Amino acid sequence: MTKLIVFQMDPLETLNLKTDTTLKIAWEAQKRRCRLFFYTPEALSFYNNRLYGKGSFFELNAQGIPFVPGELEDLPLDEADIILVRQNPPVNSLYWTNTYLLELLQSSTRVINCPMGLRTVSEKLFTLRFSDLIPETLITSDSYEVLKFLNFHQRVVIKPLYDYGGRGVLLLHHHDPNVQPLLELYKEHYQEPLMIQRYIPQVEQGDKRIIMLQGQCVGSYLRQPASQQIRSNLRVGGKALPVVLNKDDEKICQTLAPFLEKQGIYLAGLDVIGPYLTEVNVTSPTGFVTLHELYDIDVAKHFWDGLGI
Repeated sequence: MTKLIVFQMDPLETLNLKTDTTLKIAWEAQKRRCRLFFYTPEALSFYNNRLYGKGSFFELNAQGIPFVPGELEDLPLDEADIILVRQNPPVNSLYWTNTYLLELLQSSTRVINCPMGLRTVSEKLFTLRFSDLIPETLITSDSYEVLKFLNFHQRVVIKPLYDYGGRGVLLLHHHDPNVQPLLELYKEHYQEPLMIQRYIPQVEQGDKRIIMLQGQCVGSYLRQPASQQIRSNLRVGGKALPVVLNKDDEKICQTLAPFLEKQGIYLAGLDVIGPYLTEVNVTSPTGFVTLHELYDIDVAKHFWDGLGI
């Protein structure tokens, strides 16, 4: 029987056709004769006791380029077999609201990752549950506390809690005269508290992205930053290289696996610098194309195999 796979995702025209993990997942589903439908996050509606996504059916050609053969329509989402939440952060009130709406669907429609799990595993904040795996960390909106933490550690990295792709990530030095103005800019731009962490020197060699599927590591790679950069995200010039996991990495994977499973997190991307866990990506984990290029690992195939599609 043909399965209906629905994607809650960013507009198709905004995706990077060469590197996008969502398209890689969609291509594998199409190969398995699934029907594909997408809607954008703001196009979710609840009325007459049913949840609808206003969007379009789509297909991918042999080059993996999507096209939409039909018009916009309201699809009752309880008709879907699987819904994949695949939009990029920021995680905001729209994102939270959609998780509550998606929870209204019956068990016959599986949502990946689990809506309640998406709220619980709040990427950067979720790491605080594992104090022995993370560097010294401060969460605050108080500039005085930031300055005190900075003066103690001398070098820290400051991060917005709900952004992505290295946006807003800065290295601060205790002797930098621009620290106070930067904190003022953060307060103007971000309403929520900030995450501040002790600087980890190993970041100069890069950070590891570890892809977890059903609680198991299916692949990893090193994201090496460009010269004179601390951000190793590929979207800001980082380079992907093969890497072998060490004992610290394996401990992190083994420690997080049961927690991710309990929260219904089918797919996650762990970020690791040196021996430390820095982030648990669950909103729209990427890396499938990179793993295929580096190791010929087809994670999209494993993704659908695990779901019995």
